Amino acid sequence: MATWRSMRDDNLRAAKLLAEDFPRSGASRAYYAVYAACCDVLESRSVPKTWHGRSRAWWYPHAELADLLEGLAEKYEQYGEPLLPPDQLSDLCGRIERLKNARVQADYVPATPLEAADMQDCLRDAVAVINLLADVFEVEQ
Repeated sequence: MATWRSMRDDNLRAAKLLAEDFPRSGASRAYYAVYAACCDVLESRSVPKTWHGRSRAWWYPHAELADLLEGLAEKYEQYGEPLLPPDQLSDLCGRIERLKNARVQADYVPATPLEAADMQDCLRDAVAVINLLADVFEVEQ
């Protein structure tokens, strides 16, 4: 059975393999590596999921991912355990949003150019988010 961590690792490997020749697919995989890393953190901290009627599954909505992480950070701060300085939290959420936007453009907007250099930005952001989440939440890398 797959885990969020194995899905994170599989998607990141796929993104790296696809980066040069298939940057659109690579951008999508980079985002999903980050999505899986975020889900691992959220689930391990018992953040409630949302029921998705169409897929008939509990999940963390893509549109709310950064907000859920911000909420988790705020929860920790209420108990005197600051997780991240505000600028670092803002950077983390910004990277997640950039990756989500790149995935949407890559998957649904054919007119949007996505080159190998753009894909390198996606990989940089994905690796940064995954590493930061691992450091802050002490999850396995």
